[in-house]
Amino acid sequence: MIILVDLDSVSFSPLETNRKLFESEHIFIHVFSFAFECMSLGRFCAVPEFQLPYHRRVSGGGVVFHGPRRDISFAFSFYAHSINLRDTFLFISQMISEFIKSGFGFSSYIRGTDVYFNNHKICGFAAARRRNFFVIEGCISLQFNDSKKNNIKNPQNFCFLNFGEEIENFHEISFNLIKFMMKNLREFI
Repeated sequence: MIILVDLDSVSFSPLETNRKLFESEHIFIHVFSFAFECMSLGRFCAVPEFQLPYHRRVSGGGVVFHGPRRDISFAFSFYAHSINLRDTFLFISQMISEFIKSGFGFSSYIRGTDVYFNNHKICGFAAARRRNFFVIEGCISLQFNDSKKNNIKNPQNFCFLNFGEEIENFHEISFNLIKFMMKNLREFI
């Protein structure tokens, strides 16, 4: 298994790393972030009319805004011969909700398969599959700044409508996430 931490990346290399590891069917856990304002787009998502650099994720989903120390992204892969993806997503949602409670001291709730706090979506993820090999890519965004929401056209295409502000103890929280995932994803990886 490969464990990767790529914080404050100045390029889209974390997403390319996820793609390469998925395509070569390597088992991995990856926690990463971007040092610049950008967007990641799901594999089939339309490109929004937003003047930010963007890169496509190997998984599906919509548009996610990233910025310096504002969100923590994660990815992991696993083999499964028989899987109920909805049950897997619910397990991940519960795991992330537990991480948020232990790491930040507040309770979140699950709606569908996404994690919410005070009616704000704070974590979402999507999957890609190659035969019996899967990758899950997700993002946790905990800080809120609603001032940019008015500029968004077609909000249904966006995974998060919150634009984060810098997270305190960002690096510590990111490393705690990788430890938490290693401990709690044993049944998958």
